[in-house]
Formats: sequence, structure tokens, C-alpha cells
Amino acid sequence: MVDLTIGIIGGTGWIGQGIAQHLLKSSTIDPDQLWIANRSGEPLIGAYADAPVHYTHDHQALVDACDVVMLSVRPHQLEHVSFNCGSQLLISVMAGVTIERLVELTGATSVVRAMPNAAIEIGQSFTPWYSRYLSLTHQDWLRRILGCFGHSHVCNHEAQLDYFTALTGSGQGVLTAVASSMVEAAVEQGIPRASANDAMRYLFSGIGQLMAVDECSPTERAQVCLDYAGTTAAAIQALRDHDLDHVMRAGLEAAYDKASSDMMSDSMKDTD
Repeated sequence: MVDLTIGIIGGTGWIGQGIAQHLLKSSTIDPDQLWIANRSGEPLIGAYADAPVHYTHDHQALVDACDVVMLSVRPHQLEHVSFNCGSQLLISVMAGVTIERLVELTGATSVVRAMPNAAIEIGQSFTPWYSRYLSLTHQDWLRRILGCFGHSHVCNHEAQLDYFTALTGSGQGVLTAVASSMVEAAVEQGIPRASANDAMRYLFSGIGQLMAVDECSPTERAQVCLDYAGTTAAAIQALRDHDLDHVMRAGLEAAYDKASSDMMSDSMKDTD
């Protein structure tokens, strides 16, 4: 347990709840060291309702009480978030809102952008992060926080963080789209949809665990399969013949373009 108070603005949203859950589950902090701000200032039913977590609708009250402030709202909601940071460490888990914009909006001097992915729900997120400057103390706090729900990775520059937002932040959607295509192909061959869905769940779960401990890189493992010249090689070659690399790059570039745009301004334009 670390001796600091952490506040999450948007702490009852999807990502915010995941962060709060693992901060407490890992005993990184005690419940009375956690502040959560939401619109009502009240806990969600079943979400630490019996724990002495502090709830508020006042963003500035949360900031004033905390050493670390985590900003976990959608970009278009940021226009409704108002607070001023002093020496607190500000960690944003929003896509498409730059450090420069965050400094402008909050006055924070220590700002981190981080991008957890959907696996935060099971404590297995790959979370890239970037900051212009952090003190050694803030670096230690950050690694403890991000480490409680998975693996963290420091980026060399902010554009790299935006690409990781596409690569791993959007990864669940991309991989489930691949799984969906495989299910549809199986159904066309007469396999019951429920069976195909189960097959994909076990395939992706098992291969994901295997890949995590594989000494080969994905590229090396694909080449091993090609060299074996069996059914897997036939599938890989057919995908490459149909320009799989181009299709994947196009999807990632679209996500990267979105992540590197000003999503706060874009969202406000959409509602005009």
C-alpha cells in the first residue's frame, strides 16, 4: 500500500470503474484513500457501496483532496469538467486530448497521458503512457497505479502514444472483428453459430496466453507455420495473397488518425 490519495473523475464509467476496482483489489490504496467524482456524487449500486470511498460531484473538491487525479471521461464531456491542478499528478486516460490541451484546461504541471485497453477488466491491460516530464516520485506513483491492472509501457513521444491507442487501445475491436469474420466463414460451411462462437472464444483465449509466453515474435511464429507447409501455412499464404497487411494497416491508420485529432473539438463540432 502506498501513502497517497487518488481521485478518479469519471470513476463510475467503464474505464474508471476498472481502475478503481484494481486499485482496491491490489491493495495499492485503502478505500478511504480513493475519491470518485461523477454527476450524482453517489456510488453506483454494488460498486463499493459498503466501502469508505469518497464520492462527490465537485471536481475541485476531489482535486484538492488528492495527490493523484485521474481523468476518465469521454473527450466530449471534458467541456463540462472544471478544476485547477496545483502540484497534483494528473493522469488522463482519454484518447485524442493532448498534453498541451490538458495543461491549458487544468493548469497542471505534471501530466501523463495513458491508454488502458479493454483487458483492464481482468487486470491484463497493456497500457502505454507518455509524459513530457515527471519527478522520480511521480514516476513511482504512476508505475504502481498502472501496474495494478496490467503492464505499462513508456512512449518516446506523444505521437507514439496515439499510435498505441490505435494498436492496443482499439485492439479488442479489431480482434473481435477478425473473430466475427471467422465465425461467419464457419457458419457458411454449416457449423452452428453457437459452436463457432465458442470455438473463437477458446481460440483467442488460448492463443493469447500462449503468445504471452512464446519466445518467438509474432512474425517469427508466422514464419514457423509457413515453413511447416501445412493447413496453417495455406491459410496464412491465402491471407497474404489477399493483402492482409494492407487491410490491417488501413484499419490502424484510420484509428491513429482519429486518436491524433483533437477529439474534444471534433466531438463539440458533431453536437453543433
